[in-house]
Amino acid sequence: MADVEDNAPKEGALSVPNVTVVDDLSDYPGTTIEEKVDSFIVQHPVVVISKPTCPFCLDVKDLFGNVLGVQVHVIEASLHPQGSAIHK
Repeated sequence: MADVEDNAPKEGALSVPNVTVVDDLSDYPGTTIEEKVDSFIVQHPVVVISKPTCPFCLDVKDLFGNVLGVQVHVIEASLHPQGSAIHK
C-alpha cells in the first residue's frame, strides 16, 4: 500500500502527527473505486475523507492525530485522481 506520512503538507493541509495520507488505493481489494474505498475503511479504524482546505477536515485531523494521538488514515479527495467519485 502506498501510504505516505503527512510530513510535507499538501495545499492547505496541516502537518499533523499520526496522520497518514493515502494517495494510492490500488493495493486495496476491489475493482471499482467504491469497493477500494470500502476496503480502505474496513482496514483502518479511523478514516477521514478530506479536502485539504476544508476547515472542519483540518480540525478533525488535528483533534484525532494531535490532541487525542489516534492514528488517522486520510484520503484527500480533492487531490486524488478519482476524488470526485470518492467524494460521492
